[in-house]
Amino acid sequence: MNKLIFIVVIVALTAAAAIGQEKKLSSAPASFRTFFATFKRAVVRGEKHKVAVFTRFPFKAAIDAGDEDNLTKSQFLKL
Repeated sequence: MNKLIFIVVIVALTAAAAIGQEKKLSSAPASFRTFFATFKRAVVRGEKHKVAVFTRFPFKAAIDAGDEDNLTKSQFLKL
């Protein structure tokens, strides 16, 4: 029973957070909403080359346990 309550609470909190994000996104300019929808779709589908088109390189990334490095486009595509 406790597991069920926990799961229901997590689902409810996740849904509430998603609704809040959608409200923020809906007030953004149309050009940004279009960009973000395309970018998000590419990320979800794992299309690295399309994600790279929308990314400014090099960018700082956390590589391992707090270590940071600047990733180039070719390094990003190898991940």
